Amino acid sequence: MIRKDGFVVRDVGGSAVIVPTGARVLDLNGLVVLNDSGRLVWDALSAERSEDELVQCLTDRYDVSPDQARADVRELLERFAALGIIQYAGQPI
Repeated sequence: MIRKDGFVVRDVGGSAVIVPTGARVLDLNGLVVLNDSGRLVWDALSAERSEDELVQCLTDRYDVSPDQARADVRELLERFAALGIIQYAGQPI
């Protein structure tokens, strides 16, 4: 999976917020605030990444078990997918 073009992260009041730009403003109604691990995953999705690679990112950075990291990655990816801000390999933009 990879993040879709037209979404950027901005620091707002000490929080990382995903902000739509250009035509993507019509695609996202509201703001997405990221915690530190969410920001790490979002940044990693600047290139095509597998779930396993994202889990590895979390376990490399934080003291978390692979099972917990996988559960967290899956939950976050489900939220990102529901918001339409990521795409899976082979999926149209």
